[in-house]
Amino acid sequence: MSGRRLTHLTGLLVASAVFFPFGAHAGPIDLGRAADFTVLATSGLAAGGSVNIGPQSVITGNVGGQQSVTLGPQILIEGSVTTPALLAGGGVTTGSVTRNFDVGISEDVRAASQEAASLSGISLGDISDSRTLDARGRAVFSIGDLTLESGEFLTLTGAAGDEVILNVAGSFSFAANSGILLGDDLLASDLLVNVLGLGAVNLNRGLFAGTLLAADRTLLIGAGASFDEARFLTNNLIVGPQTRISGISGDGPIAGFEATAVPEPPASVLFLLGLMSLVWADRRWRRAPSAS
Repeated sequence: MSGRRLTHLTGLLVASAVFFPFGAHAGPIDLGRAADFTVLATSGLAAGGSVNIGPQSVITGNVGGQQSVTLGPQILIEGSVTTPALLAGGGVTTGSVTRNFDVGISEDVRAASQEAASLSGISLGDISDSRTLDARGRAVFSIGDLTLESGEFLTLTGAAGDEVILNVAGSFSFAANSGILLGDDLLASDLLVNVLGLGAVNLNRGLFAGTLLAADRTLLIGAGASFDEARFLTNNLIVGPQTRISGISGDGPIAGFEATAVPEPPASVLFLLGLMSLVWADRRWRRAPSAS
């Protein structure tokens, strides 16, 4: 083979590596170290960084809270917990516990949200009823309010490896038996929902698979909810009792997971912490924009 032909072929291989990168599909936006977590709360424009998970819940994947993580009784975390302040009720089992938090993870969350928001896309206005969107290729949609009642679904269609970004600027709430459905061969790793602004995101017991990024909002998940192939990156997170969250394939549970019982703090501490969480949640709900 001549030197000139070899040089030409080498150039083609380099070009293919640039435009068609090798390796696993990493998702629509680079999440940095935040991608290692299934449940994560970081400080944003408002004070935050707290995760509060109700009793008898199961989280498959890693949990992180920049300020604190509070776990009710009888919780199983099939992954690690990273936070400077961990409070846990009786019967809590987790993987490894790291009692500090790298602020760089918070910066990764904010950078990902800003990158997604900077992308131009199709403006859809408010969505308050069932709708199907063709999301083939790399699709970016801008939405005002996303509010779905029971039996209403936003269905996204596409192929595995497509990249879908929904930028939601207004109210965000699902009733039970409503939510986002992935049609055709679209995967959870293909979807990023980027919720902008302040307020609450209420998933209730709705349906969702993918990454939900709400850097400056509080995420509320109803009791008994179940999410497969989901990742939640928020400002604060309140999870109701008996909830099950399974992370997106590849980010949990951690390799070599070994269960560890977490010591229970005094009952008085748990009571005061629970009371403070209820008061805080009530204030956030009252301040949250109306979904009507």
